[in-house]
Amino acid sequence: MLHLMRKHARNWMMKVLLGIIIFVFVLYFGSMGGRRRAEAIVTIDGKIISQAEFYREYQNLLDFYRQRFGGLLTEEMIRSMNLKEQVLNKMVYEVLLMKKAKDLKITVTDEELRKSITSFPAFQRNGVFDEALYQRMLKYNKMKPEEFEEMQRKSLISAKLEDLVLDGIHATEREIKEYYDSRNAKINLIKCLIPAADFTRNIEPTTTELEKFFKEHESDYRIPTRIQLSYILFSASRYLDRVQISKEEIGEYRSRLKEKAPEEKILGELKKSKAMQIAYTEAKKAHDEIYQMENFEAYAAKNNLPIKTTDFFDEKNPPAELKEVRDLLKVAFSLQVKEVSRVLTTGGGYIIVKLLAKKEAHTPPFNSVAQEVRKKYVLEEARKLALREAEAIIGRIKKGETLEKIARERKLAIGETGFFPVNSPPSSLGGSPEVISIILRLGPQKRLEEKPVPLESGYAIYLLKDWVPPSPEEFNAKKDTIRETFLQAKKAEAMRFWIEAMKTAMIKEGKLKYHKELKEL
Repeated sequence: MLHLMRKHARNWMMKVLLGIIIFVFVLYFGSMGGRRRAEAIVTIDGKIISQAEFYREYQNLLDFYRQRFGGLLTEEMIRSMNLKEQVLNKMVYEVLLMKKAKDLKITVTDEELRKSITSFPAFQRNGVFDEALYQRMLKYNKMKPEEFEEMQRKSLISAKLEDLVLDGIHATEREIKEYYDSRNAKINLIKCLIPAADFTRNIEPTTTELEKFFKEHESDYRIPTRIQLSYILFSASRYLDRVQISKEEIGEYRSRLKEKAPEEKILGELKKSKAMQIAYTEAKKAHDEIYQMENFEAYAAKNNLPIKTTDFFDEKNPPAELKEVRDLLKVAFSLQVKEVSRVLTTGGGYIIVKLLAKKEAHTPPFNSVAQEVRKKYVLEEARKLALREAEAIIGRIKKGETLEKIARERKLAIGETGFFPVNSPPSSLGGSPEVISIILRLGPQKRLEEKPVPLESGYAIYLLKDWVPPSPEEFNAKKDTIRETFLQAKKAEAMRFWIEAMKTAMIKEGKLKYHKELKEL
């Protein structure tokens, strides 16, 4: 019946019938708003933060840290940095800021927005805003102008609100000096390792304990919804041989450029642009026929278009070859089996996807994951014991015993790092924000880090042995810059405190609700 309706959709009687069906469907099943509410992680005075939005922001932050730290970034470090908490807090903060700004009637005019964007050096050529460059830069970063402009408007509103909240915050000479010393001293640490592996040999869990552990950690073993797609790619490169560029077009393009460019480069850009247009036309034509005739495979065969098929994947792990497809996850996971998507944009062309199969989220039975559960249970228990041991050692140090004496007694590895600048720790300590934060807290008044530091292999204890401050000459030479840096840091902390207070108040009033815990994300 659906095939018949699609084939004859131009018939006016069929259009009336379709209209009635759609009307009844909306009345009966409700709008997509219900589904979006079901996916909500947080609601703030009616505003929803969805799971899809969260995962997109989380992946962006994870990619940033991976690019920055490379192979030094371990899974343990990722856990210790609480990236998911960082992302969720950032998203909540943004909504709270916009709400407060609206309450205070803080706005940004179109002229203020225009001046802000045209002053971006990245959008200027020879110091003057270049519209073509602006459009190219946004296209390169896969953003539409309206998306960037909305983001920039929010940024300007936030800046105005922050100026209002933080007016009157200053920095004293003593604060500036202490801040500079804490970040520019050279230090030598004693590091003691407590490996979790040392505690695994005596852990023998019973089946009852493992089953209880599995029940308490079911979400860790839950297999998310996974889908399998087939797709037809309409790559611009496929249509380059159909593109013809005239001398007039090359001349017109060159006249629009602010600087000279070789003809070969101009020709390449024009051919690529036209090939993209052809690719879209072909993709749209294919989509319309496939939608009407339900002949995805037949259409591809008739037009010599290869069909590719993905493995099953979930929302957190899309196929590498489809990562550049805009809105892929949102569109693909909303399809019904055998349904075909609209035309989607990818880096070098367009794509149509078809949902081949869907495996709903489920928790596997205990017996099928028993070995994995046992391994995780033993590791977690071993880490608990390692943590307890580390805390006991720190307690003894605080009572006056030396770390060297305790390490000999416990047969633990101990060593010195040698002198290094606090803002540039050696690779042996790792470069995670957690480690850097710990190092910055140590100084003449605080020689012991009172909390064991989590590592992938267990825990570490850090004790400051030597601390050498920077010279007064260095401080005086950079004093003005240091003052500004410290003031910005102080304002950031004050702003965080202010937002947290607002968040706490809204939770008490019932205007801010968390629908999922971090461990569920």
